[in-house]
Amino acid sequence: MQELFERRVLLPLSAIILMQSTIVMSSYGITVVVPDAAGDIGIPPEWVGYLVAVVYAAGSISGLLSGRMVALWGAAAAFRAMMLAVALGCLALIGATPAFAFLSALCLGLATGPMNPVGSFVLTRISPTRWSAFIFSVKQCATPAGGALAGLILPPIVALWDWQAAFMTIFGVAAILFLAAGAGGLDGETEEHPKRSSGGITESLRLSLAGPQVAATSLAGMLFAGSQVALVAFLVVYLWKKGGLTTAEAGAAFALFHISGVVARLVFGWFAERRISSAALLVVSASGMVLGLLAMTKFTPQTPHWWIFAVVAFAGATGNGWVGLLFAELARLAPPSRAAEVTGGAQVFMYGGVFTTPLACSAVLDATGGNYTAVFTILIGLAVGAAILLEWGRRQRR
Repeated sequence: MQELFERRVLLPLSAIILMQSTIVMSSYGITVVVPDAAGDIGIPPEWVGYLVAVVYAAGSISGLLSGRMVALWGAAAAFRAMMLAVALGCLALIGATPAFAFLSALCLGLATGPMNPVGSFVLTRISPTRWSAFIFSVKQCATPAGGALAGLILPPIVALWDWQAAFMTIFGVAAILFLAAGAGGLDGETEEHPKRSSGGITESLRLSLAGPQVAATSLAGMLFAGSQVALVAFLVVYLWKKGGLTTAEAGAAFALFHISGVVARLVFGWFAERRISSAALLVVSASGMVLGLLAMTKFTPQTPHWWIFAVVAFAGATGNGWVGLLFAELARLAPPSRAAEVTGGAQVFMYGGVFTTPLACSAVLDATGGNYTAVFTILIGLAVGAAILLEWGRRQRR
């Protein structure tokens, strides 16, 4: 275990976690502040699904270019570009018009897309083999950590000042990390960027479907990610409207969803490949999310708050703890030095699910006058499909 604390591992891992958390906090921040900001921006709260769809549509395109970014610029410069996109996205949202809100979502999507493929490239190079799944899971803790920060930090800032101040805070963090990215050890000891992975868009897609197990994992990720992110997008509004929580209580539940995801990712990563296969844990996670979603459909204003928080925590652990395992599994299956391309291609499918699911859910809410039962039917169906695909892929491994 001592090798996990070597500088060549710990420094870049810490840098990735900080920057990925900031990217996620900015994109999830949209969902957290919408109840307060929608009136100023001039949109209904339910339009959060459309904004999230734009984030991940842009992310699917920018994620495909990750291999090229690493080849031409190196990992440090790629992350610096992501921080710049976050800063611009925060400034755009503060403009408080529908057009600026969608421009903000576009910028945040450009930052979101490359973070996992570029991070996977770095971790594949620095991770000790027997600790690979654990390190990937630790890195992916940045996603729920960013969500938790959005839920814990932004609402109090909104209450003390306003929602624009919340996004100026994220702008400041992104600016600091932009300046500090070069000191994170992300490029290792050499700057020979052209020798690194340089596959194009079509090659990334091809590699992400090369073989039944990789294809099943990539497609399951699409269904699972669609269900998870759509739940995240509507969670605060759903708990506020249907669960009877205040916006502050719903924000706390939102944070709990992500905190439980952090714990689950660490636990899953610790056991993966050392006690039980990553593929099997992915099946368990998808099945657990189905149960959590079913329980959420029963929320009413009369539901005890402790039960709401318990269900949200369970859903966070199962529905938010799987991403590190999936990227570790894809990196393990990738050809040598092609992890950024395989994960970038698989991420296109994931973001395809993330793009279409919130969009479909917003459309269903508009068409049905706010029928969340229809929304949860969609989310449960996607989670069931993910569990089936992951189990089929696991059997191909035997």
